[in-house]
Amino acid sequence: MKSINLLTLMAGSALSAGIAFSEAPPAIPSGSITYTAVNGQTDYADDFASHSDYATPTPAAAPRQISAYSNRKWATLDINAYSSNYQVRGMGVTNRYSDAGWSFVNLQLKPGNTNLFGWGIGQQLDLQAGAIYGSGVLGNEPVLGAGYGLTKEIFPNLVAKAGYGLQYGGLEGFLSEYRGKAPHQLAQNIHINLTYDDRQTGYFGRFDLGAGFYGLTGWYGLIEGGYRWQDVLPTRGNIGWDATVRAGMSYSFGYWAGNADGVDAYYIRCEALPYNIGGTMGRDAQWQLVPWVQTSWAGNNRTKINQAVGTGIIDHFQFTAGVDVRYNF
Repeated sequence: MKSINLLTLMAGSALSAGIAFSEAPPAIPSGSITYTAVNGQTDYADDFASHSDYATPTPAAAPRQISAYSNRKWATLDINAYSSNYQVRGMGVTNRYSDAGWSFVNLQLKPGNTNLFGWGIGQQLDLQAGAIYGSGVLGNEPVLGAGYGLTKEIFPNLVAKAGYGLQYGGLEGFLSEYRGKAPHQLAQNIHINLTYDDRQTGYFGRFDLGAGFYGLTGWYGLIEGGYRWQDVLPTRGNIGWDATVRAGMSYSFGYWAGNADGVDAYYIRCEALPYNIGGTMGRDAQWQLVPWVQTSWAGNNRTKINQAVGTGIIDHFQFTAGVDVRYNF
């Protein structure tokens, strides 16, 4: 009896074992293993230490810095619909020469080839047309400008440019003819620029240095820096606001007059950018509407320029208001 029970027990055990191992075991996963934590998923490297309950997750990679220039369109149309004063690099002209403000249109073209000479160099063409309003002397001629330059993004968001510029009319053209440096209101220059614009952090700035070689001779330049805030006011419906503040200083050495060496002007400018207006105008749209105000003070070159002209052509202080319209192709 005992032998039968023992035999039966052995047979049952063997049968049970056969049933349990009749199916193949699950495949061992390869590669990294994902552990699900309470607050989400955490990936660990596929090694012994990472399989421990005390393994430390791999830190997340820092966000990649994205250039603000990499996705810019091939052309930008900047329309200064109206400015209550006519200024050149923050230096204001008195009402005697410009008594009703001015407007201009600036078209910036970027041809498709951005790898000239195999060095990642692009091209830029600037065309400008403007008009100075009122009965002032400067309003007798249109303000026309043209320029060509080569551009190179040195670091993310930092672009260098070297180019040539031509100016007809305006303050530069007027002084070229008035001082007998050119038979017409024409001035020409060469220049270099460094422009920084980081849309992720909001900081931007520029440094300009130019040399006149026809009409007006000498050096001139500009230093500017600023910050851009997004969503400065609570959104109402689909309308919100960005804001920009910039401050700058322009300077020259023998450019406007032989003994005019120093600061041309200091200025502070505040801009407001409404965005997402019906989905067609705003921060990332093709159309942008930018109202602004600017305060400027003349530097120590004001007196020297006025003496060279024989009258008060440069104002000592100006408060200027205007509105720009921009379209990105």
